[in-house]
Amino acid sequence: MYATLMRYCWINTEVTRVSAIQRSLTPWNVVGIVLIVLGVGLFPLAIAAYVSGDYARNYVANELKAQRIFFPTDMSKEPEALRSFAGQAVDTGPEARAFATMIQGHIAQATGGRTFSEVSSAARQNSNDQSLQEARRIALEGNTIYGMLQNAYAGWLAGSIARGAALGLSLLGLLLVLIGGKLARSGQSAQSISQ
Repeated sequence: MYATLMRYCWINTEVTRVSAIQRSLTPWNVVGIVLIVLGVGLFPLAIAAYVSGDYARNYVANELKAQRIFFPTDMSKEPEALRSFAGQAVDTGPEARAFATMIQGHIAQATGGRTFSEVSSAARQNSNDQSLQEARRIALEGNTIYGMLQNAYAGWLAGSIARGAALGLSLLGLLLVLIGGKLARSGQSAQSISQ
């Protein structure tokens, strides 16, 4: 008899607990909790994006510094947009892009505006023409350096985008946590008012 009474009390207590939990969990509470979990889950992603972006930018900067590339001090013959770089070291992505642009202009002057493919084809047909051979060499070397500097800029840009995404993910995560907290509390306060 005592055991039956205890089982009845335990079952009745558990039913009461479950019923109280079911009453306190409104759909808005659930949505709020889900938003909080999603928001908190975005913070590790934001940290990973920032660390990756910072690594990419530092890697590009270190590789460019190791090459010891400098803009000429006399940039009077260069386009106006490039003159502000006179005498500076190339150690960032935007500086690498500017230097690549300068090289591209020099290649165009040396080849008469022709592409490497066009100059190379002409140089193969006229193997005794030293000016064509020189233009081919300049186009090959210049385009190689141009491509490498543009790749450095692309790596720098990817790192910058990752850092920006980290900021966006952090703000989104914070917003989700705030909205989720508000929804979770509003569902509880609506429940307490109705009781």
